[in-house]
Amino acid sequence: MSSRRADLLMLLVTLIWGGSFPLIKDSLTYTNANWFVAMRFLLAALVMLPFVIVRFKQLNGFLLLAGAVLGLLNGFGYYAQTIGLKTIGSAESAFITSITVILIPLLLPFFKLGKPHWLELIAVLICLFGVYILTGANFHAINTADLWTFVCALTTALSVLYLQKISHKITDYVLFAFLQIVFAAVIPLCSSIIHHQYHAHWSFQLGAGLLYCGIFSTALTFFLQTRYQQYTNPTKVGLIFTMEPVFAALFAFSFNREALTSSILLGGGIIMLSLVLSESKALLRNLH
Repeated sequence: MSSRRADLLMLLVTLIWGGSFPLIKDSLTYTNANWFVAMRFLLAALVMLPFVIVRFKQLNGFLLLAGAVLGLLNGFGYYAQTIGLKTIGSAESAFITSITVILIPLLLPFFKLGKPHWLELIAVLICLFGVYILTGANFHAINTADLWTFVCALTTALSVLYLQKISHKITDYVLFAFLQIVFAAVIPLCSSIIHHQYHAHWSFQLGAGLLYCGIFSTALTFFLQTRYQQYTNPTKVGLIFTMEPVFAALFAFSFNREALTSSILLGGGIIMLSLVLSESKALLRNLH
């Protein structure tokens, strides 16, 4: 598979994630965040179960361990972001989470995945500036919620890099995506039970949110990222993932009639510029 097609599939993953924001916002009127996250993972696992039952004969120690590592990283990332959102705004949360785009190239050598190109580093800084403009994040002082949200950014970066490192060893991508989802459900589910946060007032909005997030924003995206991320590079994946708040704003405008402000348009344009700049690395290589 070409890297261009893999980039487009990672962009599709980001588009699906962005589409979940208006639905999640409506769903959280009827339940709490921890329970919703746990339910979306469990629903995704249930949806995938018929496809993996016959694949369990492919299960081995490596798949189980790697699936547990990635699943727990993702589950803890969702949990950390949820804690942060209790006391900071969504704009600050989106900006801090986007620090993933800086952490990925900085952590590349620790996973023996090479070193980032200087153009990629410039693109990363431009991208982060674009996210700052888009979100309008405003920080007065660093607090515990900011640190929890940074943990989410770190776990996201680690999961992208770890997946890149081990993807060539995966023997069954559907089974591996399923294992990640099952392990990702552990932390939010335990947190919900411990804190007695398992109430829900069932409604059409909650049902629609769970179905979309479970089937498309979890089961499908986990599989796509697991299967196709290996054909691109992790720094570019981090840049693509910062398009999530852009897509979220567009979906919010389309379905919830939320304002599409100049900062959203400008920030989104800067993020797209950073993606174009990262692509110019290949052009420079061809010129040489």
